[in-house]
Order: sequence, then structure tokens, then C-alpha cells
Amino acid sequence: MARYAKKPLKLLTEIRRDLVEADRICVNWEEGSEPEDEERVEGLLERAFEGALVLMEAIGRRDTRRRILALYERAKKKLTATKYSINAMEPYSVWSYRLSNILNAVEKAQFQLAKDVEEPLDLVLGIVDRLQVVERALKHRYSSRKTLLVKDEYDIQDLLRSLLAIHFDDVSAEDPGPKFAGSSNRVDLFLRRERIAIEVKKMRSSLSEAALGRALKLDIVDYRQREFDALVIVIDDRGGQLRNAKGFVRDLRKVEKGFHVDVRILS
Repeated sequence: MARYAKKPLKLLTEIRRDLVEADRICVNWEEGSEPEDEERVEGLLERAFEGALVLMEAIGRRDTRRRILALYERAKKKLTATKYSINAMEPYSVWSYRLSNILNAVEKAQFQLAKDVEEPLDLVLGIVDRLQVVERALKHRYSSRKTLLVKDEYDIQDLLRSLLAIHFDDVSAEDPGPKFAGSSNRVDLFLRRERIAIEVKKMRSSLSEAALGRALKLDIVDYRQREFDALVIVIDDRGGQLRNAKGFVRDLRKVEKGFHVDVRILS
């Protein structure tokens, strides 16, 4: 079940890997197949079809999902069915070939847009995940020279902006559009071309967990209405004020279905 929670592109990559492996095994069936090889191919194809069904559901391709399901029902009668390729001069899996053709069509129609979002999003999350390592490194300068000390969310924003500039040409700290009532006055940081917003919050004694949750939920609705493709929320909780961080993050991710929200907590 863990693979089903993965991002669409990563799930697609794993499905492709299973199909390639099934084909690799089938290539050796020119002289006949072994029972253990057939069992392996059946397992790979079952996993590929099940992953493809989840993938189509995740990206809202209900018609394609029904088409794959119908193909899967036919494939189950003989998952190890092969044909001989005249061009390649070798056997290949019938079901791997047919499922691959469907996935190819979906990828051309939809996945370039997903790729434009997911790849930069992975870069952003990688930078956030290494943020505290960079902070510690900055404390040790030659001859004790002055450096950036992270004391509040504005310091975090400045550090993030500097690191994001390594990979992105347009890192802004402006308000790109109208606000939803009650939301923050401005977007902390956003990548204009990639349409990724970044919100930074720092826990303090005057900010309760409930108040932070309410504010962030409004922000999530706001960012969705402004037509961002994704939102990254960075919460500095090095004081340990969040009592149930996992539950807090889970609630935020459920606010706007279909809108990508990632939460990172600095602790």
C-alpha cells in the first residue's frame, strides 16, 4: 500500500520498471518458460496493473481507469501470454505491451504538466530538508566573522530565498493576486514560473497550535484560489510546541483535495 501514496510520476516510473522486467523475462521464453519465471511475470504484471489503476484514479482519468480495468480482467485469464515480435525477433509480453501503450498516451496528454510541477517541487523540498544543516554550517565562519543567525521566520525566508536562487530564476516575495478573507497579507515566497508557494511559520509562546492550524487552513484555500499548483509549508517548531505534529500535518493535507500541500517541520 505504501507505493500508492507516492507522487504520480514516481508511481509511473515504478509501473514502467515492472513492465520492463516482465518483458526481460519473456525474452528468454523462445525455448519455453519455467514455472518460477511465469510466477515472477504474473506478480510483476499484477503489480503494474494495480498501480496503473491507482494512478488513473489519482490523476482523475476515470475513463482510462475503466479501460485498464477491462484489460486487466482479460489479462488475468493468462498473464503470461506472449507474442513473437517480427521486428525484434524475440517474444514479448502481450499485456505489458498493451498496458504500456495506454500509459504512453496518458503520459503525452497529461504528465508533462505533472513533471513541470513535481521535479521543481522535489528540489524545493530537498532544500528545506537541508536547511538546518546550512544554518549550522553558517555558524562556523573564518575568524568568527558575522553571519546570518536564524531567529525568526524572516531569517528563514531570507535563507530559503538565497538557496532557492541556486536552482530557480524567479524567486519572489510579492503578493501575486487577490487574497481570500482572513488569509495572510502576502505570500512569503513563491516560484513564479513553477507556481509553487512557500509559507514559513515559527512557533512562539503567543501562537497556539489551534490558531496556527486555523491560519494555515485559510492560507491553503487562498493559495488554491490563486491557482498555485503546490504549496510548501515550513514550520519552525524547535521549541517543541506542536503536541501532535503528525496529526497536525495530516489535517492540513486534507483541507483542499486535489491541491498538493507539503509540510516540513523544523525541530
